[in-house]
Amino acid sequence: MNDMNVVADKDVTVETLTVKDGMTLNGPSSLLGLGKQTYEWGTDYTAASDGIVVAWLDCHTDKRQGNLVGQVNGSTRAAASAHRDADGSNKTLVDYCSITMPVRKGEEWRVDFSQDCDLPGGTSGPAARSLCWMPVGNPADS
Repeated sequence: MNDMNVVADKDVTVETLTVKDGMTLNGPSSLLGLGKQTYEWGTDYTAASDGIVVAWLDCHTDKRQGNLVGQVNGSTRAAASAHRDADGSNKTLVDYCSITMPVRKGEEWRVDFSQDCDLPGGTSGPAARSLCWMPVGNPADS
């Protein structure tokens, strides 16, 4: 097979591209698509492409405690916990946590969030959190 150089002022579309022994790109390129930012906690999603799920949790005020559990096809793939207790002898401060988990096209994924609070009446308010999907190689939403 001969080397092929493509120089174009416009987009180039091919039906199938097979790369053997590596590929060199000159100029800007990205394999990450634009992520949809409106995912709900505790909801099952089916990945329309390969991608990465990222969840982030902030428990840096009051006595917040939060947990993240990420699942793919019903199996736990990632988990993290953040908690803040600056009173008494405990003085445990893990203010932030995050999980990152790869998901293949067609797999079902979800991230669950739970929160606990040591303040009377659970008055600490909700922890700040974010759940994102970043497609790889395809701008699909989920």
